[in-house]
Amino acid sequence: MPWFEHPVSGATITGNTFKGGTAVYIRARGVYNESTFDWTSYFNDNTFDRAVISGVNPPGQPTASSYTITLGEITNVRKIGTSIQGEVNTAAPKDIVLVKSGNYSETVTVSKPLTITTTDKVTTILDGGFQISADDVEINSFTIRNGFTTEDRAGVYVTEGVDGVTIRNNILTGTGPGAAPAARGILTGYHVKNLLVEGNLVNNWVS
Repeated sequence: MPWFEHPVSGATITGNTFKGGTAVYIRARGVYNESTFDWTSYFNDNTFDRAVISGVNPPGQPTASSYTITLGEITNVRKIGTSIQGEVNTAAPKDIVLVKSGNYSETVTVSKPLTITTTDKVTTILDGGFQISADDVEINSFTIRNGFTTEDRAGVYVTEGVDGVTIRNNILTGTGPGAAPAARGILTGYHVKNLLVEGNLVNNWVS
C-alpha cells in the first residue's frame, strides 16, 4: 500500500473525542517523517475514555514497535493505545508507560523493567491489578480496585525473587474482608528484595 512505501508527514489532531476503542486510537506505521508528529499534542489536546502511551519521556515520541499481519511484518509502529497491557507489551525495557485518566478493566502482567504511572491517580482507575515478575518496576499513582486472583487475591502481586520494585502513591481499594477473605492490597512471593512501598492508601483488604 502506498502509505507503507512512501514517507508521509504527520497531521494536526486536536479537539477530538475518542471512545469505545478496542486496541489503538492513534497510530503511525511504516515509513514516515517522525519529526512532524506531535505526540504530546495528540495525547494532551484530545479527549479519550482511555489512553496509554510508552516511551523514554511520554507523551513525547513513543517507542517504536512492530507487529505481523498476513502480508508480513509492519515496523516502526508508534501509537496511543487503549489498554495498559498493550503498551506494557510494546514498551522497551526501562521505558515509562503513561496512562491517562479513565477506567481500565484488566490484570496487567509486567515482565520487564518499567515505570508505569498516570496523569491523575484519582481518575485513573484500574479494576484488577498488577502482577510483577521483573526487577526494577515502579507502579505509581493509580487507583487500583478489587484486585485479581493469584495465590490469593491482590491489588499488586510481586512474584518470588524479584528485586527493586517500587509501589508509590497509589490508592488500593479491596472488596472487603467478607467478600475476599484472603485478599491483600499488596502481596509478595518469597525472597523479594528491595521492595519500596510508600505514600499509598490501602483500604478494605484483609491486609
